[in-house]
Amino acid sequence: MRNWDQFIVITSEKINAKSSTDLTALLKKNNEVSKRLGEFLDLMLNNMSIPEIREGVTYQMVRTDPVQREWEATFSTVNMTGPVIVSLAMQGFYSSAICLLRQELEGTAQLKHILDGRRSTNWAPNIRHLSERMRRWYPALTESAHLSSDFAASMQAPLFGGDDNFSLLPHGSSILPVYNKDVAEEIIEIHIEIREELTKQAEEHLRRNGIFATQSTEDSVKGGNSDRQEVPEDLNANE
Repeated sequence: MRNWDQFIVITSEKINAKSSTDLTALLKKNNEVSKRLGEFLDLMLNNMSIPEIREGVTYQMVRTDPVQREWEATFSTVNMTGPVIVSLAMQGFYSSAICLLRQELEGTAQLKHILDGRRSTNWAPNIRHLSERMRRWYPALTESAHLSSDFAASMQAPLFGGDDNFSLLPHGSSILPVYNKDVAEEIIEIHIEIREELTKQAEEHLRRNGIFATQSTEDSVKGGNSDRQEVPEDLNANE
């Protein structure tokens, strides 16, 4: 009996090698966007407290606002899926990547609801507040994630990877991952645009909480002027 799990892993590794060659430019762009988003994460991590003046003395107070906490928890959940989406797309697991991509899109909408004070726990976030292009992706992502379209059949038609005769089911679908450059490219392109939107929302979150100035993000991340109150080291005391 063949070890199909092993064959799936081996095939996904072959596809990953092919994807790495074909999608070099796109992967570079994704890394640049991720690095930029990472700079905002650093700002969040370095500003877990805010200065508060009491009777002329400045204290560093831990940020405990429930909206901030909810936004940051949701943001962290959405952000953590980024590398997984790219990895799945690179290895030919397109359906799984699309499931997470749809969650990433909904999470982005949810973050906007939280910032605007309109979040509800009783229904999915409303994507109409996202860009028109993102709204157009949603129906197709949902159909593919639910396997309610012909996505599965079209993705498992042998092209590269699971194209050996031994891996084909009676009606021609491969039981192994199948490489499709166009699909991998589209998944990563959508993911990059969502990450860019996440970056904008991270900036807005920081600005609203007085951590980050509204001037050029690039200048601020590089150490430009900030509206946040600077606290002398000798006053960084706990109450």
